Amino acid sequence: MKAALLVSLFCFFSIEASAEMDAKTLLKTYDVAAPKDKEIVLFTLSRTQNGMSWANSALRTQRKEDPLYCVPSNVVLTGEQIVDILRRHLKEDPSAEEVPYGLVMLLALQKTFPCNGAGIQGR
Repeated sequence: MKAALLVSLFCFFSIEASAEMDAKTLLKTYDVAAPKDKEIVLFTLSRTQNGMSWANSALRTQRKEDPLYCVPSNVVLTGEQIVDILRRHLKEDPSAEEVPYGLVMLLALQKTFPCNGAGIQGR
């Protein structure tokens, strides 16, 4: 099952081999996708956010630096929640529509889950 999902993911994004899909295109693709393809988009968004979460962990534990954003410890983001966060961010900042979705996701997560200057000691 996982192998089939990964193959589908590569096929789904093969048209974007040289560059990351922009946020507007990603959301439009999600909106018109068949249910199985929506699952792939949600999986991709979740994995992208998971990578950012690992980067946050490395910043805190290895570099002793503040994280990029601070999701409350009792929150586990789903793909659907990330889609909603992206939509809200683009509604507030339409100029980000043509920016790669990964960067828009990072900016949206920073705005949605600010660290409030507590420093690494407060986490």
